[in-house]
Amino acid sequence: MRLAARHSGGTLGFNMTSMIDIVFLLIIFFMAVSQFNRTLDAQLQLTEVREGGEALESSFIVNIDAQQRYLVGGKWVTLDQLIQTLLDEIRRSGRPADQWIVRVRCDRQQDSARLNELVQRLARVGVTDMQLSVNRQR
Repeated sequence: MRLAARHSGGTLGFNMTSMIDIVFLLIIFFMAVSQFNRTLDAQLQLTEVREGGEALESSFIVNIDAQQRYLVGGKWVTLDQLIQTLLDEIRRSGRPADQWIVRVRCDRQQDSARLNELVQRLARVGVTDMQLSVNRQR
């Protein structure tokens, strides 16, 4: 019995071009997101502490710089604009205000007057949870 000779059609290969393209796109995406997050945070000298509580996932971030200005989402705003922005975000999310956590980043060289005003206004609109960002001493 005679068997037919098997024909080898060549070697099988794997085209890596599309995989490389995807990897480069992911690298570019994560670099852009990382840079975007850095620009939203003001360059502040935060208070340093030895121990602190756990950092919870915040819903809204407010920066108060050494010149007593509020920075939200990369824009300098007044306290009224800040509260209005927060209320708009609360309405858009559909969650009640008491489920929001507002993270406040204060420059350590500013006095607490702006922080006290902010806390009072947050309480008036129903926000009950707030975190104060600090740096841990090493």
